[in-house]
Amino acid sequence: MVVHRALHGDGKGKAMRIRFISTWAVLTLLVVVSGTWAQSTDETRGQSIAALKEYADKGDAQAQATLGFYFEYGLFVPKDCSQALFWYHKAAEQGWPGAQWALGVQYQGGSRTGGPIEACVSKDLAEGAAWYRKAAEQGYAKAQCDLGWLYETGSGVPKDYRLAAFWYRKAADQGDADSQFYLGVLFYNGQGVIQDYVQSAAWVRRAAEQGDYGAQTLLATLYMNGQGVPQDYAEAYFWSDIASVGTHSGKKTAIDVRDAAAVKLTPTVLMQTQARARKWFEDHAAKAQSDRR
Repeated sequence: MVVHRALHGDGKGKAMRIRFISTWAVLTLLVVVSGTWAQSTDETRGQSIAALKEYADKGDAQAQATLGFYFEYGLFVPKDCSQALFWYHKAAEQGWPGAQWALGVQYQGGSRTGGPIEACVSKDLAEGAAWYRKAAEQGYAKAQCDLGWLYETGSGVPKDYRLAAFWYRKAADQGDADSQFYLGVLFYNGQGVIQDYVQSAAWVRRAAEQGDYGAQTLLATLYMNGQGVPQDYAEAYFWSDIASVGTHSGKKTAIDVRDAAAVKLTPTVLMQTQARARKWFEDHAAKAQSDRR
């Protein structure tokens, strides 16, 4: 059986993932969270953007990349695609990996890990791949993941599962959940790597523990079938129950696995496993709330 990426759905259900965080962006976000920005006047906000632009004009790549981000999404400034591209290019040409990745996303028409975007340029898969590569070679995890996806699908580069696995591994080693799941799928299918259910389970587990729905569904399937892990219906129920929430394209598969596992459990074990799943949700909800502070 070949596992398809449809299990992954839309990752963690986020509408948009912030593509890079620079010092400027962090400072601005802190101001927003504290309420200072919201309480400030248009004049003081304008002064802050003017100061950022002054640094960008002087060649500060971080400031240039942040301006590009602001203009792309209309944060604190009117949305302006031409200005976004202008500043991204300025920063990218200085080697700033976040801007290089942002340009790759633009030319690709959207990031595999972040979903489609309102692109400011005509789609050019080869150009997008070139910018991804520049960022990936500097160790930028999201670019490594997206470059791996291009090699897996043959978008803008020749299809090559071996190189897809290579770039996924680079990002997965940095903790990127999407890459951990994708690498696990390659090990499951034996694409670009020797088929290895144990390796598949190990990588998928890392992504599942970070909340990736697709990884949780595949891990549940591995437990259900005893592939790479001991057959364990309680574990299969646990991970598929977690993956069955939210809105994502793999939800039906997760529910099917959960229901198949449930009939294999005694009432007592089923109740214990359901309680464990509830605790998992509570713990992760608390962590998410803590991370937002």
